[in-house]
Amino acid sequence: MTARKKTVRRPTGLPTEISVLGKKFTIEYTNDMNKDEYGETDLELKKIKLNSNRPKHTWRATLLHEVIHAILGVTGQSNKMTDDEEEGLVVSLENGLEDLVDFKDF
Repeated sequence: MTARKKTVRRPTGLPTEISVLGKKFTIEYTNDMNKDEYGETDLELKKIKLNSNRPKHTWRATLLHEVIHAILGVTGQSNKMTDDEEEGLVVSLENGLEDLVDFKDF
């Protein structure tokens, strides 16, 4: 039997969409991801998915992480580096910016 995807309420203060360099990305809070995944960004669909099976206190940092991936993708910078290089850059920026970003303004 396949697990049913259930609707997940977003945490207070986190958006359902965000603009990345003029491109609107929808944000989906979902339980249909592997338990070890935090989030993913689909540049073609302009969608960011956050894994609702992860602890809610991780969602804000994960959203920031995925937005950085979106910025690198939209600007074409992700095409200039390996996946490992991109992930290292994204993690560094996420850790450096996390305390500065307040998603309540979106």
